[in-house]
Parts: sequence; structure tokens; C-alpha cells
Amino acid sequence: MPGMDGIEAMQQGTDSNPDLTHVPIMALRYLAMTRDRYRCLASGATDFIRKPVKLSQLVNTIKQMVISQ
Repeated sequence: MPGMDGIEAMQQGTDSNPDLTHVPIMALRYLAMTRDRYRCLASGATDFIRKPVKLSQLVNTIKQMVISQ
């Protein structure tokens, strides 16, 4: 995205529209460090997955996000 990264987009999305706070957000990052996970979760992500993503991991994460709602 030109001009901002995904973390900034999550922050702006939830900060500018309180109605979106209940919408789950899954952050996907390539070669992510532990601090990236914390940054994503602090910025509004519901969960975090490191790329490359395994299909089973993606499916399980989505199921958990749906169950927790």
C-alpha cells in the first residue's frame, strides 16, 4: 500500500471507525520477529501468522477467530 503499511492501516481503521472494533483482523507478516507480533496485536489485529502460511494453520486460526466471536 502506498504511503502506509499494514500496521498503520489497522490503527487508522479501528481509530477512525469505532464500529469496526468487533471485526476480526488477521495480520500476516513475512520473516516476522517477536516484536512484529506484539506490534500487530497492539495495533488492532485479532491474531497473527508468520508467512509463509501453512494452509492448516490458516484454517485453524480462522476457526478460532469465528469461535471466539
